Amino acid sequence: MDVELTLLVVAFHASTILLAVIESLSARRLAYAVAALLVVLAGGTVAFHQSLNETWMQSAYRTVVTISLAGLDTVPKNDSSRAVSIVLVLVGLTIFAYIATVLVEGIARRASSRARLPNGGGDARSST
Repeated sequence: MDVELTLLVVAFHASTILLAVIESLSARRLAYAVAALLVVLAGGTVAFHQSLNETWMQSAYRTVVTISLAGLDTVPKNDSSRAVSIVLVLVGLTIFAYIATVLVEGIARRASSRARLPNGGGDARSST
């Protein structure tokens, strides 16, 4: 019963939590993460296109599957594509860790700013 109640509370407050996290994000750091992701997608697509002589769409698909760690059915066919896959997996993990760090810092910053406000961040007018 406690798990269902917790899930219900989280589902009910999910939009509030998400908006609070978005408000506390640093636009500059988020832009860095998006730019890094786009550079890796473009670089991986070009690298797979060159090493495997695949179409651009097949190379882009292989890049997304590799970065997302889904794996699916994309077994590298030669050593150069294996090297590209290794680099993409490591870079993809690094970008994911960076984005997770930015999100956690945003949540922590929001929580610490709410803790400093009267009534735990509640409406000051309701304390009368």
